[in-house]
Amino acid sequence: MKPIRRYPFSLSTPGFALAASLLALMAYTFSSDAAPKIIHTEPSEFAPVLVFEEHGERCMNFNSVSDPGRQTCVDLKHPDKMVFAYTRMMTSALFLNPAPANVLIIGLGGATLPRALKKILPRTVIDTVEIDPAVANVAQRFFGYEQSPTQRLFLEDGRAFVERAHREGRQYDMIMLDAFDVDYIPVHLLTREFLQHVRAILTPNGILVANTFTNSKMYDQESVTYADVFGDFSICGMATA
Repeated sequence: MKPIRRYPFSLSTPGFALAASLLALMAYTFSSDAAPKIIHTEPSEFAPVLVFEEHGERCMNFNSVSDPGRQTCVDLKHPDKMVFAYTRMMTSALFLNPAPANVLIIGLGGATLPRALKKILPRTVIDTVEIDPAVANVAQRFFGYEQSPTQRLFLEDGRAFVERAHREGRQYDMIMLDAFDVDYIPVHLLTREFLQHVRAILTPNGILVANTFTNSKMYDQESVTYADVFGDFSICGMATA
């Protein structure tokens, strides 16, 4: 498939897979005279989940507020606004399929993508998989995430969910891979075997959107793996959020 335009994600022929290849998306610049205000710390078996506010935004982070890799930020005056560019980029996959019957999201964070898709596609079933119950608690308490018959949450490892869906013959019109921490994506979500399962649960014209990192030491291997599973594709990056 020849590239049509240099979008900030990639296209590949089988399943119209899109890989959102993002460079330092989570980089934020903060003024030195305004210290973040921590409003909640959620204990977790993985890493403490911190909720803090500064510059009119409420954010989620792991371990420390000084970590530049924000998991989620929401504008307190405009909560429906997408603060991060990468979430806007991932949502732009709807230009290729504006009416998916169902969507699978791996990685909840502060639920920016599930909440946005619910507003855009009120009849679409959105399944979100999150490995950490602490993250789910924070998303519901501080970021407006609500479960419903069309907004479903599964607390388990994303790979286990995908493999089970494959065994059961379930398929999705759109899959969004958004499990990360700063420049880290869980290695078991980068393997050829995992992506083969992902491809298997895409409908024939399904779309895969993946938040990935061009500054990661795994980037070259990741690109080769995507190409091996989905065929030729082009990747474009973005420098700031």
